Amino acid sequence: MATALRNAVDATVDAVEHGGRSVRNAVADNVDTDALKSDLAKYKDELLSAVNSALSSVKKQGGKMLHRTEDAYDSAKDSTVDAAETAMKYVKAHPVVAIAAVAGVGALVALMMLRKD
Repeated sequence: MATALRNAVDATVDAVEHGGRSVRNAVADNVDTDALKSDLAKYKDELLSAVNSALSSVKKQGGKMLHRTEDAYDSAKDSTVDAAETAMKYVKAHPVVAIAAVAGVGALVALMMLRKD
């Protein structure tokens, strides 16, 4: 993507520079305005083509990034659901151990809150 965007920007800069030279030449050489309009129209088309090319490249890369992000989200969601289901099965199978673990964590939190450091 970076290469396509860089090429589009380079083409845009070239078109602008050529357009500037056309204006300077017209002023210096007293070229007729029809020739100047024709040159500027040609550079306008080149500029639009370069911008459209860059835009197309950005859209394509954005679509790929969106797809990868959706895949990562789905994977994280599935992992979280699986972990929650596993925890629920463990708690149902070993309720006394689960209650003791929760009580231990609660005691640790209480001790940390009571410390004045």
